[in-house]
Amino acid sequence: MQRTRCGLLLVGACVLPFGLGTQLGQHAIAANMTNDAAPAHSASMAADTQQNQSRLAALGKRLDNVNKAYLFFGSAAALSGLLTLGCSFFIYRWSNEKGVIEAQITDDKDRQLALFQTEAAVKISAAQAEAADANRAAEVARKDAANATERTAELASANLKLEAEIAPRRITAYQLTPASPLAPVMGRTVRVQSYSLDVESAMLAKQIVSMLSTFRFQVQDGSMSVGSFGSLAIGIHVSGKDPQLAAALVATFKELNLMVTSGALPPAAGISSEVPGGEPDALVFVGVKPLSP
Repeated sequence: MQRTRCGLLLVGACVLPFGLGTQLGQHAIAANMTNDAAPAHSASMAADTQQNQSRLAALGKRLDNVNKAYLFFGSAAALSGLLTLGCSFFIYRWSNEKGVIEAQITDDKDRQLALFQTEAAVKISAAQAEAADANRAAEVARKDAANATERTAELASANLKLEAEIAPRRITAYQLTPASPLAPVMGRTVRVQSYSLDVESAMLAKQIVSMLSTFRFQVQDGSMSVGSFGSLAIGIHVSGKDPQLAAALVATFKELNLMVTSGALPPAAGISSEVPGGEPDALVFVGVKPLSP
């Protein structure tokens, strides 16, 4: 409303000077004509009158031209005021619409930003929960792997122990040196015997026979020559009439990690086959395998 009133005042200010100018010009012409008519008493009154009429006609034309210019420029000023008023109206209207649209765009952006932040927070929370679950699962898997590793080690140890218990006794490589227990007693007679139905002890007895023969002992092979219907001797038993030879054999078997004891076998019922060669200096009897080597 203020812009409309200003536009109307502007139009009036533009049109009013032209109207006032026209009225003042007409009054001035009439005054001049009156003053010029005063000396009508002179002889040239008629000539002056004609001259004044000519001037009046010229002034009338001028006034008509001025009035036309006044009307033109007044109309132009009025049109300019109307255009200014119209422009002001549309500027005001469109400025308000622009402000409303900008406010709506800002609100939409704020809502979109809030929605994005909410969705991002939900996704981050879900990702964190998944990461926590994955970490817990990894920890459980790590503990399971550690338990499995520990269990595997326990099983491997148990298997090694079981293998050691059930593995057949064998003589590893043995080298006779001057410091060996057998060195001072080489060349003497040794009888080696084992149970008739025990294959494992028979194989160990054969190895003992082979080792003693290599070291130039007189060996009587009595593998699988002893039968028993009662209790069975466990491990290696060394006896004989030559204590030095018996002690050397016991020491050698201990170096080979074989379970060995000194002394004769306990009496047991059974059928045994005779071993040729006469009475030996020492007897090595290979009994059944003990639970530990």
